[in-house]
Amino acid sequence: MRKLWDFWKNKKYGKKSMTGWFLLTNALLWGVIGAALWGVVSLVTLKGISWLIIFAGYAIVFPGFLGGVLFAMNAETTLDELEIK
Repeated sequence: MRKLWDFWKNKKYGKKSMTGWFLLTNALLWGVIGAALWGVVSLVTLKGISWLIIFAGYAIVFPGFLGGVLFAMNAETTLDELEIK
C-alpha cells in the first residue's frame, strides 16, 4: 500500500482527490487478488461464478477499502504532523 500511496502522492493532486484515487486503485487491486485466489481455489472446488463474486467482493471491501481507509488515515496524520514541524 505504501508504494501505491506514494505513487498518488507524487501526482500533485489535492488531498481529497489523492485519497480517492488511492482508495479506488487499492480496492481494485485487492479485487484482482481475490479473483486470482478464487482462480486457484476453483481448480479444486467452489467453481461457481457466485464464489468469484464472494472472493473478489470480500477482498475489495475488507483489505481493499477498509484497509485503505485505515492506511490513508494514518498516512495523512503523519503528513500533517510533518508539515506542522
